[in-house]
Amino acid sequence: RSGRPGEQAATRPARFFGVVLDATTRRPIAGARLSSPSVSGVTVTDSLGRFNITDISPGIVRIYVVASEFPRANVTLAFAAGEEMERVLELDSTSVAPVRESAP
Repeated sequence: RSGRPGEQAATRPARFFGVVLDATTRRPIAGARLSSPSVSGVTVTDSLGRFNITDISPGIVRIYVVASEFPRANVTLAFAAGEEMERVLELDSTSVAPVRESAP
């Protein structure tokens, strides 16, 4: 970085935070894993379903959400330099029907 004020502001990382909920029960999903090819590492939700992803480069970012008992989901968002974006992400457990054996 050159240290020029305008240039530094244009590359300031964004932040994405919020909560992951079950769309049906509205309960938080603890242990959901959020990842992106644009962001290093994996973020895991806490016991209240909260997450906080920092150091997001400005631009279009796709974030994948994976949790046990839920289908994988993703969200595509556009981040401005230094933006702080809060979202509620919902996963729908009812969209994956359990396989049941039929009785003869």
